Amino acid sequence: MAERNSDKSFDPQQGVMKDLEYHKRLLIAGGCAALAVLILLMVVLSTGEQKDRKPSYEPEAQKLNTAGKVMGHFLRKQRDDSRVLLITRPERSHAFHKKVIRAAEEGLESGLKDTGSVEAVEGVRFTRERAERLAAELGRTVENIDKWLPPLAHWYTPDVLYGVVQRHPECNVVVSMVGIPYRNSDEVEEVERLFSFENSPPLLVLHGPVPSPQMGVRSLFKSGTLMAAVVRQNCLGYDYNRLDKPALLSRFEENHTMMTAENLNKVVQRCGGVFEASRILDE
Repeated sequence: MAERNSDKSFDPQQGVMKDLEYHKRLLIAGGCAALAVLILLMVVLSTGEQKDRKPSYEPEAQKLNTAGKVMGHFLRKQRDDSRVLLITRPERSHAFHKKVIRAAEEGLESGLKDTGSVEAVEGVRFTRERAERLAAELGRTVENIDKWLPPLAHWYTPDVLYGVVQRHPECNVVVSMVGIPYRNSDEVEEVERLFSFENSPPLLVLHGPVPSPQMGVRSLFKSGTLMAAVVRQNCLGYDYNRLDKPALLSRFEENHTMMTAENLNKVVQRCGGVFEASRILDE
């Protein structure tokens, strides 16, 4: 009996092995914990850098400022009493609105000089009622519907555009940075009908979508609904601040097209793709 108990006595070598195994596990656990802390630290630092990194709106602001000047100059040649309503996109970013929209407004006023001014600036509204109706049409459940902002093509209609105009009877010229709604030719006809009412102001488009000739842009010009449109042909960035006046206008012409009733056919022949390019901006 005593001999059997002695067989189960402590083995020193086995104890050393268990001790080494314990320390090994301890080292692995400590290494994993240190690695987790390091990864967490890197994520925090990276997030902080991204927060500090603010998006640059300067190139877009420069282009819109120049486009606004050209449009303001065009209006100055057409009339001497322009009270402009500038209709903007419903951007979520306050920084975008402050920098880019203000640049377009300053460009317009610079081009108008003493023949007019920007009297009001307002964005098209995606109301809760419209949001609920669109969600039902699309068969979607939107959790935070008050903050939902789908693409303009889903809800920017002639009545949305004209609703902004009606809220500003003091203005006699409308410059739309949202363009003209034209999901189909019926919408183009509806725009023309709404702007044919007595005392309705003429419409100009600044960097927004315009309908193609097939969709009815010629009719808009012919009826006097659309006075002019500045449409960009591409999105190349230029540092306009560093250009002298001839170079500035040259760069503008490379990057933009000013369409009027007089030059529409030439524009269509020279760069018909401008209509498709303007539509891409809304997608």
